[in-house]
Amino acid sequence: GAMDIKSFLYQFCAKSQIEPKFDIRQTGPKNRQRFLCEVRVEPNTYIGVGNSTNKKDAEKNACRDFVNYLVRVGKLNTNDVPADAGASGGGPRTGLEGAGMAGGSGQQKRVFDGQSGPQDLGEAYRPLNHDGGDGGNRYSVIDRIQEQRDMNEAEAFDVNAAIHGNWTIENAKERLNIYKQTNNIRDDYKYTPVGPEHARSFLAELSIYVPALNRTVTARESGSNKKSASKSCALSLVRQLFHLNVIEPFSGTLKKKKD
Repeated sequence: GAMDIKSFLYQFCAKSQIEPKFDIRQTGPKNRQRFLCEVRVEPNTYIGVGNSTNKKDAEKNACRDFVNYLVRVGKLNTNDVPADAGASGGGPRTGLEGAGMAGGSGQQKRVFDGQSGPQDLGEAYRPLNHDGGDGGNRYSVIDRIQEQRDMNEAEAFDVNAAIHGNWTIENAKERLNIYKQTNNIRDDYKYTPVGPEHARSFLAELSIYVPALNRTVTARESGSNKKSASKSCALSLVRQLFHLNVIEPFSGTLKKKKD
């Protein structure tokens, strides 16, 4: 049968005498316990992320995410990668990665300028309805209008939210604004138009320096307009900050602290 994705990653790393490092932790409420797995491969700065209801699948999903990254940056050929042998529990987006990359690989490089790093933290940190602005012309104008209508529905059952502190597209931007105010961060989203005028989408990018960790957290996300792009960008940032223990889980209300 096909080699499983974890063995495949180990084999790929072995060629350079390196070994993938796994970091697994349990997340989510007791009744919906999940495992979040991160995989790092020195000297790559990218972190593969996967989650599932069991450790084995969480590891597989993280490996799959990392292998997809290696394909994206040209270190691996798609044809050499084993097909998914029924890896489960990765959420509905696991299969989309490859499809999107094939269509817009030229554009993909322009968006990331070959500088993929920890900021591109893989699918798990992104909103479910990530609208494929980096996939070139896969979306028509009608799709985009439909997608904005779907956005609210999609987020209502964002399977990822529970393992990311329940931060969603609806509450993350406000939390990020509070974080920026509290820490006197003046930086704002940088927007880049993507695609032809009739199917224009926007890329929103924002980097935030976190003094406590002495590192910068970055997100770049696309949306059919600036507002939706900035919401996705904020969500990615807030989820990253949550996993770095800089931001608390969402408690159902957002109150500005009066100092």
